[in-house]
Amino acid sequence: MLSPRSELNVAPRARERLFPWWSMLLFGIVVALALLLFFPQRWLLAQVEQTHPGDQLNLQYLQALLEAQPDDVELRLALARQQLAGQSWQAASDTLQPLLDLSDMQARTSAELLQFDVLTGQLQALPVDAPARAGLLQQMWRLARSSQLTAARLTVLANEASAQGQHALAQAALDRLVIAAPDEAPRWLELSAQTALAQGQYQAAANRYFQALVLVRGLQRQRHLFLAGLRTLQSGNLLPQAVQAARQYGYPLRHDRDTLLFLIRLCRAAGDLDEAERYARQLLQMALLQELQRLTGIGQSWQPVSLTDSGKPPQAAFDQEAYLLGYEVMLGNRKPHDAYLIAERAVRHLPDDLPWRKRLAQAAEWDQQPALALQHWLWLAERGGDEQAWEGVLRLAPGLNDDSALMQAWRHKAQRGQFTEAEWRQLMDLYERNGEPLAGADFLLKHYAAHPDPLLLTLAAQLQQRAGADDAALQSYRLLAKKHGQTPERALAQATLLYMRSDLHGAYQVLQQAVPDARQAPESFWRTLGELAWQLDQREQVIHAYGQLLERQQYSEADLERLFTALQAQQPDAAISLAQRSWQQFGNPRHLLSVLAWQIQQQQWQAARSSCDALTAAQRAQLQNSPQFFSLRAQIHQHTAAPQAALADARRALQLAPDDSGLRQALLWMLIDYRERDELRQRLQQWPTL
Repeated sequence: MLSPRSELNVAPRARERLFPWWSMLLFGIVVALALLLFFPQRWLLAQVEQTHPGDQLNLQYLQALLEAQPDDVELRLALARQQLAGQSWQAASDTLQPLLDLSDMQARTSAELLQFDVLTGQLQALPVDAPARAGLLQQMWRLARSSQLTAARLTVLANEASAQGQHALAQAALDRLVIAAPDEAPRWLELSAQTALAQGQYQAAANRYFQALVLVRGLQRQRHLFLAGLRTLQSGNLLPQAVQAARQYGYPLRHDRDTLLFLIRLCRAAGDLDEAERYARQLLQMALLQELQRLTGIGQSWQPVSLTDSGKPPQAAFDQEAYLLGYEVMLGNRKPHDAYLIAERAVRHLPDDLPWRKRLAQAAEWDQQPALALQHWLWLAERGGDEQAWEGVLRLAPGLNDDSALMQAWRHKAQRGQFTEAEWRQLMDLYERNGEPLAGADFLLKHYAAHPDPLLLTLAAQLQQRAGADDAALQSYRLLAKKHGQTPERALAQATLLYMRSDLHGAYQVLQQAVPDARQAPESFWRTLGELAWQLDQREQVIHAYGQLLERQQYSEADLERLFTALQAQQPDAAISLAQRSWQQFGNPRHLLSVLAWQIQQQQWQAARSSCDALTAAQRAQLQNSPQFFSLRAQIHQHTAAPQAALADARRALQLAPDDSGLRQALLWMLIDYRERDELRQRLQQWPTL
């Protein structure tokens, strides 16, 4: 019999189900329909916004929905967006109006952004000069203050405010743009700076440029913003602030040539010469470094060791503008030695450049280096003919005893026809000092041929005379008299030359011819004429010539002596008077002796006695050793009843000149007259023969 079978071996039973499959499908369809019935709006709105924005059918559909559900925020916003798309500005504004006062921040913000777009559209639809634009701008600004506008909307606001001249509003919008779009902050800051500048806010504008500077990269962009900020301060006459800002923000551009050039000029304009010097030294260091790099490059290149076409070694590039600014800054800061060094290096680069050579000459002179200054002034004068250069040579050469340079300068000035008489004479002296008097005379004669000035011929004759060329000098003086007339001075010069040739008569005749025009002649003319007349025994002319000197109070002791000597023969009283005058003025005993002798000759005994009695003790002491004086006074005493005084004077005279036979005879006769027998006998025994 079969054993009982396990359950596993039995046939499976059917699975029990709660719901059939078709019921589950039906349930899903029902749920979907229910959801569609309860939430149809979101799907429909999405479909409307995605297809044909601003379509009239869509607008009508949304308006119908909004009328059925007026408090639906999403529906109202969707309708406003459709109206915006269709440029129905007023309708969109009316649609959004209820949402602008909602307490729901999110809904209100969305409405405000759309309202801003509505105002933007209205603004763009108006003409540029429409008055309503100002009101729309104010509405847009109120929305901007309460909402977080996008960068695009803030840009619209800033542009419109600037266009309307509402700079403060534009400035505020740009400030918000910097925060809203930090990636483009430099651009907004630059626009903000321009807006502030339009309001006259120079410092604020410059600050925005400097804010933008720290945010940008790239040399050109940094330079643009940095210089824009400085120029803004400069235009507002805020020069000290500009200098301070340059120091504060200029570090990234410390090696930029164009920036340094601007900073140097800025500091000079601000009067901050120390700061200008700092930048100038930095600029010059850069220039020197570039020169060194250039020369190093030249040295490393493969080329034969030879001079360039100009015959000079290759030169590094020369930054003339940097050197010029540095030179001017050093001079302005009273550092002539530094200016000299700059100019010297510039001349090494540009040896034929006249302006730089001139700066070097000036700096050397101001740096108390006159020899170097003269060297460069002369170089300029010889090559450029610069009048200032010639003046520099004339100024420095005398102190340096450089007669060669001075000669060139004087010759140039003479050729320019600008000489005064004193300068012609200085040129003449210079030729003579250089030992070239005849060359000087030739130079003057050439000038005389072109410009017949009697002064030139006179100076040429004088140089010829001083050089010993008497014949040439005499010829020049005669030509001078012939061409320009005889004068006492010219006659005197000719007479001097003739006198030196022992032609006394010729010299005398030349002077005689000039006498009619000699009223204002110098004393030398009359003295020379008197001398020649004296030697030629022309007494009348002696009296006339020396009389002129006496009349002008220009006489000397010798002049008076010759005059009273010439007068003595025909005018003894006048001669005595002049001799007395000469004695009193010059104290020459010989003149007193002439007075006494002539008074005795004229038998003016009392006058002679008065002359003797008037002598002072000092004058008598001066005559104590003059036998002639005692002899004359003895005669005067004898004829004025003073026998003892007469005998005493005669004895004193003989004592001073014991071998004088005339004095012996005079004493013997006086002893006879006064019957002095004992002394007479004694004297006769003493002098057996006179």
